[in-house]
Amino acid sequence: MVSAAQLHTRHEHFRQDVLADFSVEQIFSANHSRTIRAMHVNSREIAVERMPDDGTHRYLWLAFTLPGTGEEIRALAEFTRSCEKSNRTHLRFKHLFPDFRAKLENFLAMSAEPSPA
Repeated sequence: MVSAAQLHTRHEHFRQDVLADFSVEQIFSANHSRTIRAMHVNSREIAVERMPDDGTHRYLWLAFTLPGTGEEIRALAEFTRSCEKSNRTHLRFKHLFPDFRAKLENFLAMSAEPSPA
């Protein structure tokens, strides 16, 4: 597990996107949610497939399980931009509890390391 000091030191490194392909539940309210696909993720934001109504809600909760780890992440996210050309919507992590942030950082570190030949 990564310590808080290591996270601070490595934070800049993980601003580079890691390709992602996993389900993300967007939770708008107790009665309104949907599941979409992640496309890229880094320590500050997640890019997901673009939906026609993106931007309707400024803040939303996200829930997803990191591939290969089984680690569940919940985050409060803020809509930042949507690009029709790339078919992506970018959501900034507004709040991640420290244990969820550590799990995400560990996933990003494993994903950024080259696979052994």
